[in-house]
Formats: sequence, structure tokens, C-alpha cells
Amino acid sequence: MAQMETNARSSRGKRQRLSAFVDLTPMVDLAFLLIAFFMLTTSMQDVKNMELRMPQADPENPELISKERMFTLIAGGNDMLFYYPGDDPSGMEKMSYSATACRELLRSEMKRIGTIKPMVCLIKCTPEANYQNLIFLFDDVKLAEVPTYALQDMTGDELMAIDILNAPTKK
Repeated sequence: MAQMETNARSSRGKRQRLSAFVDLTPMVDLAFLLIAFFMLTTSMQDVKNMELRMPQADPENPELISKERMFTLIAGGNDMLFYYPGDDPSGMEKMSYSATACRELLRSEMKRIGTIKPMVCLIKCTPEANYQNLIFLFDDVKLAEVPTYALQDMTGDELMAIDILNAPTKK
């Protein structure tokens, strides 16, 4: 509470300025009560991250992953998706990206490869692809329940195969 001195006149008869004294103890108490309240009622947000499972090498040949298990997805520009099985990009095909089509493609490839040696999905990006396309591919791989996947850099053979697929057809 504020306190004021009531002695308004001095001994010489002049008016003296009144001095005010403000007690800030209740305000400090209220501030600490509010801080304690907000600290106790606030819930901390959990960090949300995606688990990235890297491929493991074949036990017979630890340096290499068998090409029968490999399937490559390449995010291209203009929402195009390029894909090919194995390690030879000459058999590359393209399709317009849609989440259901990509998941169905991954599930059919997993059935083709079989369950004895699970599929290894390699995810790559062309320079024209945007970040959203890459995240959508990771989401689709996760939703299709692909056991092993990894992000890799593009090779020169893959870039040439994409250029051939994107070349305009002559009639």
C-alpha cells in the first residue's frame, strides 16, 4: 500500500512537498505467483522427428546390397516421380506424383521382391525438385511400411536417363 506523510507544514510556515512511499511487496508476490502458475500449467512440447533407418549390407557380401532388393525413387521437378528397380537406371519410368500411386507402387515392389530379404528404397532428388516433394516421398515410404530406406545423391547415369525421359517426343 502507498503511504503518505501527513505533516504538511514545516516550522517556518511554508508548505512542504508531500513524499509518497509505495510498498511493492504485494506486486512482487503476485508476479511470483503468476510465474509459478504458468510454469506448472504449461506443458512442454515433445520434439517430433522422423526415424531414419539406413540400409544394412548383405551378410554374404558386406560391401554391397543386392540389386534385387533395391528400388530407387527420384523426386523431380513439376511434381514428377521417377523410379526404377535394381541398380540400372536405363529401365527408369516416370509418373505424375500422387500419394496413393506412390504408396501402391512401393507396396507392389515389396511384394515383387518378397519378404525374405526386405526391400531397400533409395530416395534421391533432382536439382529441380523442391523440399516438399522430398518430404512427401519420405512420408509415403514410411506409410507404405518400407523396412529400409536412405537418402542418396544423384548419379550421372540417372540424370542422363531423366533427360531422355523428359525429352520431347518427335512425331
